[in-house]
Amino acid sequence: MSTPAPAAKDQNTPEEAEKEFHPKAFPADLIAAQLRLAELYAALHAHQKGLAWTREEHRAHGVQGEDLVDVRQALKHAEGAVPAPAEDAAPLAQGDVRTAA
Repeated sequence: MSTPAPAAKDQNTPEEAEKEFHPKAFPADLIAAQLRLAELYAALHAHQKGLAWTREEHRAHGVQGEDLVDVRQALKHAEGAVPAPAEDAAPLAQGDVRTAA
């Protein structure tokens, strides 16, 4: 008993030739989704450049020593800061924070 020899690979039919793997043949919907993602990231970065917190320096970053005390005091007395409750006072509730803000 002998096994039949497999067909040679180079004798492809036209249908098999169309199904061959092409490493750069990406589906159109994938390319469209990647393009949309890139456009959204570009719009996000353009929007973020206009936000104040992305343009201003972060003063407290890397602050040490006596300068740290000054920064903390400035934050403590800044407009909208919520004062710490006294020892005998009830803890702040969510409504107190909203009122102060």
